[in-house]
Amino acid sequence: MSENNGQQPVDPWTTFERRYKPGQLVTGTVTRIAPFGFFARIEDGLEGLVRLSELPSWLNPLQNLRAGQQLPLRILSVDAERRHIELSFKQVGGI
Repeated sequence: MSENNGQQPVDPWTTFERRYKPGQLVTGTVTRIAPFGFFARIEDGLEGLVRLSELPSWLNPLQNLRAGQQLPLRILSVDAERRHIELSFKQVGGI
């Protein structure tokens, strides 16, 4: 969460849908790698999932990615109520 001029921390989910839209390209930082894909932070307090089906066939996250690595990602869907973000690496294009 980001600070708001020394006041209460601002929850990034309160403004997420105004700042990000499905289809938008973002830069994500790999935070966790799992057998089903990986999680990427797009800003403090906002993390999304990139499923294996949204990776190119040549990319094995367990072998080719590391925590802290930055990647271009596309936002597929957002469920602010459940605080879920689905991301794609495959749909960025040019990879």
